[in-house]
Amino acid sequence: MGLRGKGIEIISSKTQLDAFVSNLDKSYLLQEFISYDNEIGVFLIRNRNKALEITSIVSREFMSIVGDGVSTIQDLFLAVPRYAMQIDWISASSDLDVERVLVAGEELVFTKIGNHSKGAMFKNGESLNTKQLLSTMQSIFQAYPDFNYGRIDLKYKNHIDLMAGVNFKIMELNGVFSEPAHIYDPELKLLDGWKVLLQHFRKLFEVSIRSINDGYEPIPLLLGLKKIKEHFLVVSRM
Repeated sequence: MGLRGKGIEIISSKTQLDAFVSNLDKSYLLQEFISYDNEIGVFLIRNRNKALEITSIVSREFMSIVGDGVSTIQDLFLAVPRYAMQIDWISASSDLDVERVLVAGEELVFTKIGNHSKGAMFKNGESLNTKQLLSTMQSIFQAYPDFNYGRIDLKYKNHIDLMAGVNFKIMELNGVFSEPAHIYDPELKLLDGWKVLLQHFRKLFEVSIRSINDGYEPIPLLLGLKKIKEHFLVVSRM
């Protein structure tokens, strides 16, 4: 339940946690905040031979500004159209003085939550699609032999360590509701994005047919529509 950064909060103290929990009226997931600087989403599909394939990698770039010694944090954010759309909740942040002037060359990375709704930019991470990364993914998914389609989101220390399969942590594993998120790279053409989606939908259809042939029973249509409606009702209240 939940998507696109809805309801996400970074809690940095017991006092903050107590205040947050006291206002909850629904189930909530509490998990470790991973402080690694780099974040990617790796889309994986298991083919008809049960072998995993990497079909998409999205690299997420967090919002950051660099001071000039004159402008306030708010001025620097407003100067970037993409960031200006986030100014309301940036200003509402209790631990950030938006009127502070950053010294020349000082960098401020505002938040390390890799969602569009939190100002992150999605980039095509195709250059990370290597045999070493696939080997790491295969090692992880040995524990999930029935995982056939979806995206694993993780943070990592640096590229070298990631390829070696060390110094990374998994944030979440998304199923058929996930997307090959590199299509949101601003440099990717709209038609190319649609083409990627259609390719993945075709693969999803093939995976579904294989699963049915393997004995899995598909969820009834009306029940599926009911679950989707419940999902969006919860999300709308976040």
